[in-house]
Amino acid sequence: PLPVLQASPGGAAIGGTPAVALTSSPVAAVAVQKSPTIVREKATGTAEDARRHIVRGAAAIEMAKNADDLNVAADEFRMATEIAPDMPAAWYNLGAILSKTGQLDDAVDAYKKYLALSPVAEDTQRVKDEIIKLEFRQEQSVKEQAASGAWVENDGTFYSLRVDGNKWILMAKNRPFDRDVEDRYGLGFGPLAMSGGNRPKENIQFNLEVRNGKVTSTWQHTEIVIDKCTIPAETGPVEGDVDLAKGSLILRFSKARYNSLSADPPIFSFDTARFCKDVSVIQRRQVTFQFYGPRPNGLVGIVPTVVHGLFGDNDWIGELRIAAVAPNSPAANAGLIASDQILAIDGVAVKTLSAGIAISRLSGAPGSVVELEILRPGQNAPVLVRLVRSTL
Repeated sequence: PLPVLQASPGGAAIGGTPAVALTSSPVAAVAVQKSPTIVREKATGTAEDARRHIVRGAAAIEMAKNADDLNVAADEFRMATEIAPDMPAAWYNLGAILSKTGQLDDAVDAYKKYLALSPVAEDTQRVKDEIIKLEFRQEQSVKEQAASGAWVENDGTFYSLRVDGNKWILMAKNRPFDRDVEDRYGLGFGPLAMSGGNRPKENIQFNLEVRNGKVTSTWQHTEIVIDKCTIPAETGPVEGDVDLAKGSLILRFSKARYNSLSADPPIFSFDTARFCKDVSVIQRRQVTFQFYGPRPNGLVGIVPTVVHGLFGDNDWIGELRIAAVAPNSPAANAGLIASDQILAIDGVAVKTLSAGIAISRLSGAPGSVVELEILRPGQNAPVLVRLVRSTL
């Protein structure tokens, strides 16, 4: 057996029973991402070679400035275990560094191998406690990753959520911007400037940090072009609450409402091109966005829409229509078509729900049944349609 050596300043023991855990590593707090394992041949050598890799790994920790540097240290410890699989110090150091780089499964396995080789070591209970902590982190990670996917805002806008530990990125590329701008043209014929498919959309993103059900960090939207005017990008702080058990996310932040005025040149002017006469902030107000998700995998193949009226109004009036139907989907096989209106979902009238809740109720577990009350344009009476959700 190797002699017990003093722990390195970086926190990693380089032989025998470790004296200090890796929590003292200056980059441990930021090294939470798993980097690709280095591709190489299996290490070979003597016990002294294994010890040399442990020392090299300790040096890598002392020099580490980022997560990639810690993965270099992990590979040194991993080579030590390949050369001398019965060396406890190699497994302990490997488990400690892997726990800091977010490779929780491998960290637990390494710690368990250490305990099997050193069942009566002085730190046995501490290592067992560390395993319990890692297993708890694994459970939390599974719950957090389950939040990834499609979410629906209360107004019916779809968002995509990407979860990376406690960092969440929630974004939508086509959120209606109508309610955040008073768009006018010329002498005030605003509706003509915002009609049909030309209604403004915003690319909005929330960069969130989630801890114990509380949400903080920032939000932003990019520039938005409306006729001849450009609404500037905006950003600011955001806070809120998340309850994954209920599939609910609430965000609160300050958002500006703008005035946008495009105009034609004066009658006797040599200029002929329309120009932007004014872009200004009317008010800054506190807003609350509520989201429902993540969207289950069981779908019926309907693309829902809340848009209505000649000018494509997005304001919710209790009308949920079908914008498109996916080929060979449950909805297509049942004969549903674009422009059909959904009056009720599982017996609950759509007009009694918010747009986000109504859209959320269309999806569910694969194999589950949803009953829709459908009214087709030109028909007087609605019909009931039963669909079996499937993975699409």
